[in-house]
Amino acid sequence: MPEAMFNSCLVLAHDTAGTHEQLENGFRMGNSEIALRFASAGQLAEKLSEVTRSQAERYAEMVHNAFGVVNHLYTVEAHVSQVYDFYHDILTVKQKSL
Repeated sequence: MPEAMFNSCLVLAHDTAGTHEQLENGFRMGNSEIALRFASAGQLAEKLSEVTRSQAERYAEMVHNAFGVVNHLYTVEAHVSQVYDFYHDILTVKQKSL
């Protein structure tokens, strides 16, 4: 999903597990949806039908917002920071156990 968003593709996302978490992160960051959510095969069919009947411009803002979210969350700097925090947590726990 992030790769599609990085490439400015409209995403239809099954609203479950890790995908749900990403959708919620995106909504919290921009106060708008970053993908078309679906929870069942019937909803997916409805979303696909909706997309095929619509102009691309209808989803331009969603695609733009999605790109902004993943560009913010998945930078090299963000990844390095997460790895650093992970190691820091491990060392803190280890020191407490000694």
